Amino acid sequence: MKRYLLSALLILGLTALWAQDGKPCPGTPTVKDHEGNVYHTVQIGKQCWTRENMRAVTSPSTGTYLINDLPRTFSYSGKIAKWYGHDSTRYSPQNFGVLYNWNAAMDTFNVKYGETSINKSSMSSVKLTVTGHRRGICPKGWHIPTDAEWGELEQYTGICSDIDVFDNSQPWRGNHSILLAGGNAWSPSDKPETPGYNSANRNQSGFTATPAGYFRESAFGNLSYDAVFWTATQHYINYDEAYYRYLYFKRPSVGRTNYGKYYGFSVRCVKN
Repeated sequence: MKRYLLSALLILGLTALWAQDGKPCPGTPTVKDHEGNVYHTVQIGKQCWTRENMRAVTSPSTGTYLINDLPRTFSYSGKIAKWYGHDSTRYSPQNFGVLYNWNAAMDTFNVKYGETSINKSSMSSVKLTVTGHRRGICPKGWHIPTDAEWGELEQYTGICSDIDVFDNSQPWRGNHSILLAGGNAWSPSDKPETPGYNSANRNQSGFTATPAGYFRESAFGNLSYDAVFWTATQHYINYDEAYYRYLYFKRPSVGRTNYGKYYGFSVRCVKN
């Protein structure tokens, strides 16, 4: 009898959970960052995500201004953020958000967050030791999603349900990246299940991935083609690199690989 009761409760719990999918997180429809910027939220399975890219321009821990418009910003040790094309007036209203290098996203080089050492060389990074969640640029009570948390999102939505989401031999996985892609900024694609394909499947998860492109040094690229998101997970051998997730407008799979921390990508946050 107890077994059947537990099974019934489990089913009811999952039904309640599924009923919330794609909707604002219960009790937290919006959240503010340390600057007062407001972000909508979305419940996907057991996870509560921000529905828009982060756009804070200062460090939560030090108040340091992060925006750097200098032409040469090839740096691992500094915290650097940019509006695409240095143009906040044009791109802020479209929810593209700010592009952050990994250090700015993670809000690194503050001893209270657990760094074991600091190497200030512009061409070298450090192994960041993190205990528990890493708030980074996120609002208080939220954190930068780990590689595993991104994997949970992919598995739950069915994008990568039939493969090992952490298999390094598969940099592109799944066949339904359209489920995460939202907004009107994607370049059009004629391939089904891709972010640029206009169908009823687009953004069924409510995640609303936006193609904000990226920066590398002084160069910007792939606006309207790519949505690239940092994870909090460093490469297990090369600490100059960290893992990221990547949606391409005409590819149905989700990319997972590692790049140098000096790249500038978008950031989403997960509730603790």
